[in-house]
Amino acid sequence: MTNNHFERFKDDLESGLQEYLRDRTSFRLVEDIRHKFNLKYPDPDDPPDHEHPMVAVGIVLLSSVILGTANVEKLVKFTGYSRNFISAIAFNMENNKLWVDGEYREEQYWRWFSPDGSIEDGEFWENIGIACGETWEPHAHSDTSMDPCEIYWDERPHQDPTKG
Repeated sequence: MTNNHFERFKDDLESGLQEYLRDRTSFRLVEDIRHKFNLKYPDPDDPPDHEHPMVAVGIVLLSSVILGTANVEKLVKFTGYSRNFISAIAFNMENNKLWVDGEYREEQYWRWFSPDGSIEDGEFWENIGIACGETWEPHAHSDTSMDPCEIYWDERPHQDPTKG
């Protein structure tokens, strides 16, 4: 098999996988993702109209897997979150080599997301911690991070419980 044939085969396989995920998962819209996230991880201390930033980060990570992209513009358009918020997540994920060349690395998200839509909690929350800039992978480019949670609160001061 020539290199060109291999690349075409790889592209076909990746396209088929993304199509499989879109067809097999019940996550269709960002509101479906948000609803399922809140059902799986309810927070009794938060009123229903207040979203914690780590929930928003989780929704961005799920959206990245389901859409098959780590492109900031596409994630902004799909989720409705700000460019600054998603760019901070992208910086942390790229710094830790979890998002590479505009994609969430399969070997990373398959550790927590299965094609039937089920989530392995520990691995998922570890990725959320990385996306929030709280932890780093051993192979990260640097120990620098951005704080998407702070950006989130700054953009939604009425939700920040510390700002009265």
